[in-house]
Amino acid sequence: MNILQKAKDYVETLFKDKLSSVYSYHNFIHTTFTVNKAEEILKNTQVSEEDQEKVVLALWFHDTGYIECAKNHEEAGVKIMKDFLQQENYPENYIEDVSKLILATKITYVPQNLLEKIVKDADCSHFASHDYNDISDALRKEWELTNVRCYSNDEWNAGNLDMLKNKHQFYTEYAKKEWQPLKEKNIKKIEKKLEKDEDKKESSENKKSKEKEPKSDRSVDTLFRVTLSNHTRLSDIAD
Repeated sequence: MNILQKAKDYVETLFKDKLSSVYSYHNFIHTTFTVNKAEEILKNTQVSEEDQEKVVLALWFHDTGYIECAKNHEEAGVKIMKDFLQQENYPENYIEDVSKLILATKITYVPQNLLEKIVKDADCSHFASHDYNDISDALRKEWELTNVRCYSNDEWNAGNLDMLKNKHQFYTEYAKKEWQPLKEKNIKKIEKKLEKDEDKKESSENKKSKEKEPKSDRSVDTLFRVTLSNHTRLSDIAD
């Protein structure tokens, strides 16, 4: 069995035995998706076999730290990876290279070389997924269950739009060419959601405003004439 298959089996068992069920996004499904996307980039990019192996190993372990804690999970994942590769008798310089790639998946980190760009793009590849809404909902659910924050629909959609339009970018040439157009489609879908929600909100506000409006002058005039007529009849009776 090669090292990549061993890593996959190890991580799958680790998540099955130790990962809390509240992690509806950061789990083995996401990890496998990320690895597959990295392999897609690697097939279309000139990278040595050894470096390809480092990239895939890094992505198998990049979220394993969630078995301990979400905060600083990258560092925890590095430790888990080191223990695994040391047992497989891998040299320290190789392990250090994989460590750097895991740390490159931090959300605010800007990649400095090709391998870091590949892991970064693979980790954010869901931004260009046809299933982006479902994947996004899984993260939203996870954040609610882990008490990170509960979002209204408007807040969530606006936050997603800001991330995709202003904060995220693809780095590899392959992702720029193949994934950016799909990401743009997801951006448009989110924008339409926000526009639709805004239209509903305006419609609701207009309806409430109309309900609070005073009766029209015509209605008041009619009421006045009816009252005057009744008053005249009463006067006739009195006379």
